[in-house]
Formats: sequence, C-alpha cells, structure tokens
Amino acid sequence: MTIEQQYFIDIIGLMPEQAILYIQAPSLEYEPILNIMHETIYPYYRSISLEGKNRALLLNAVKEYSIQEYFQSLEIWNSGVCIFKGYDGVEIGDISKEIELPESFTQKYILKLKICGYLYE
Repeated sequence: MTIEQQYFIDIIGLMPEQAILYIQAPSLEYEPILNIMHETIYPYYRSISLEGKNRALLLNAVKEYSIQEYFQSLEIWNSGVCIFKGYDGVEIGDISKEIELPESFTQKYILKLKICGYLYE
C-alpha cells in the first residue's frame, strides 16, 4: 500500500459517519463508486455519504484500485463545516482543528511527512 492510500484511509477513519465527501473526479470510471455518488448543486462535484456500507466500499476501492488518484479535489463536510480538503489525488490536504487527531496521525502526517496541515476557517 502506498503512503497516499494509507493517508486517505487514515483521513476517512477520522471522519464522522454522517460526513459527506464532495469529490471532483471527472476521469473516475470505477462503477461501484460511481453508483453511490450523487449529483450536487456544485459544478464538477459529486457526493458520497460515509454512512453505512459506503465507507467500507470506498476504503476497499482505495486499497484495491487506488481510486483516490482520480480525485482532483475532495472536500469533506459535517454539519455545515468543512472538516477536510484534499488535493491532487489526496496526496496533500488540510484538516479542521475541529477533528481530534491522534498523536500518531500528527506525528506521521503533519510533523514528519508534512502532507497535512490545518484549515483556518
């Protein structure tokens, strides 16, 4: 598994179940994920709820097919607040200070690899 795959999986693991992903991925062709995506009011973005089986399906698609590579940008929202923004295949991103981060996440992705920063909204 690549660091990008692990980073995405770890990010999703921090997100509340009721969170909504807004994904810009025009070249994504993986049908199981396309089938759970919904149109949004935002041009170029489709959404996925992290509730129920969607989370497991998404994480499996990342592990098996690296679908995060097709995500040009990604925003995760919960209760009207943007709690994560990812860019360029979710190789880098910013996370809200509203998300409680385990020390291991902070050490690995913020201090060591510097692929995650904080959202200042």
